[in-house]
This record gives sequence, structure tokens and C-alpha cells, in this order.
Amino acid sequence: MNVIENIGKITAVVLAILYILVFNESQTFQWIVFSVVLLSIGIPHGALDHLLPEGGNKTKKLSIFILKYLGIIGAYLILWMILPAFSLAIFLLISAYHFGQGHFIHLKIVKYKQLTYFIVGCNFLAIILFSDYIATATILESIIDITPFIDYGSITMISLFVSSLIVVSIQNLNKIHLLLAEIIVLSFLLYLLPVLMAFILYFGFWHALPSMMAEFDSLTANIQYGKIKKFIVQLAPFSIISFIGIGIILFLANSYLNEEQMILLFFILVSLISAPHIWVMNNFLEKRES
Repeated sequence: MNVIENIGKITAVVLAILYILVFNESQTFQWIVFSVVLLSIGIPHGALDHLLPEGGNKTKKLSIFILKYLGIIGAYLILWMILPAFSLAIFLLISAYHFGQGHFIHLKIVKYKQLTYFIVGCNFLAIILFSDYIATATILESIIDITPFIDYGSITMISLFVSSLIVVSIQNLNKIHLLLAEIIVLSFLLYLLPVLMAFILYFGFWHALPSMMAEFDSLTANIQYGKIKKFIVQLAPFSIISFIGIGIILFLANSYLNEEQMILLFFILVSLISAPHIWVMNNFLEKRES
């Protein structure tokens, strides 16, 4: 499955270069790429959470699992309503760790594992948010004013970039020079892209696709024939439910919110789904590693 992941990453690089050289400032190109990647990889990669916990596909345990899942979503929604800035901070912090963990999905990190996940994830997340600072500030303005921190954007990105190279370089990994080169090139590309384009290319091809391939390997390990068909059947129900749910909410909100507020609402919806997903995936990846 590394072949599929490599093809995905090459596709992302090509799309990034196309945007920079040909479609620069094109909102249409950004939204097409964003929508296609989100619907084909982004949302579906989290639609198998109910099958990943041990025994999660048994009816009794599945019902308990879904209740826990919905409970986390409900609690986080209430937190968003009461303390939006705090909820945003939580989302960014757990997303950074989750992204970093997913970045090493095929590698065994031994030294300072949690710190490595967090710093590498923070590096990419900071570049995505700070490189297009004005757009990020506009999206977040209804929750928090980040414009006073604009002078700290560059030093934050540089510090996290250097730190990520350090924590990775001390690991005892095969072909570590290739991993370091990938971090450098990817960081540079993300820096050149607007926030939506940078987010969806990183999220789709460096996080969601590798995660989906790991899920595929786990859930089809004992299937001899028709693995792909079986896998699609497994991820379809909750993918469709997510598409419909998010679509309805955004459609109803479209009459009341401007584009930046719609983007913020979308990411809040993603954060609600992500909270239990990150819990499930952490357990799955930790057990897979042991």
C-alpha cells in the first residue's frame, strides 16, 4: 500500500505546483481540489472508527461504542458553545498530535515518541495557519483576534521547523535522510500555498490516505478475495451519513454566514467529528505498533 500513498503524495505535489504556477489565486481551483479530496479521502478515512476497536463490530459493543462516540461529540459541542476560544485551542493541540502520529504511521518512533508526534504535527499545522496569516485571522475573527500575534508567526514557524528536524534526526530510522528531505520539501510547499489548499493537501495525502491504508490492511487481513469491494462497503454507511449531515448544516447556514464564517463552521463540524476519531485512532495505532 506504500505505492498508493506515494502516488497520492506525488499527486499532491503536482496539484501544489499547478496552483503556484498556473492557478495562483484561483478560488475555483482551490474549492474543486478541496471538495474532491475531502469527499474521496478526508471524510471516509474516519468512517471506519466503529470497526477498529476490538469487538467493535459486535452489535452489543457497537451500540456502546456509538454512545461513547456521540457523547464525546455532544460534550465538545457544548464546550464550543460555552468556551469557543478554549475549544479552538484544544482542537489545534489534539490535531497537531494526531497529524504527527499519522506522519509516522509506518515508522516506529522510540525516543521521545509523544513529543516527536506533537512537534512534527505542530510544525505542519503552524505553517498551514501562519503562512497565510491574514486569511487565517479573517476565518477566526469571530472567535479570537490573532492579528496581534502576526509578528510572532515567522519565529514560530522557524522554531517548530528546526525542532521537528531535530527530534526526527535523533531517531534510529532507516533512510532517515529521505524522511528529513520530505519534511523540508513539504514544509516549503505548504508555506507557498493558501490556507485551504495547504490544509487539504496535507490532510488528504499525508494524513487521511496513510491512515486509510492502515485501516484497509487491518480490516481486510483475513479476506482472500474482493478486499477493495468489502472495504468500500464498510466505509460507505458512515461516510454517507457524514456527507449528508455536514451538507445539510452548511446548506442551512449558507443564508446567514459569509464565506469565512462558513469555513469556520465547517472546521468546527470537523472538530466535533475529530474529537472521538482521534481517541479511536490513537488506540488503533498504539495497538498496531505494539
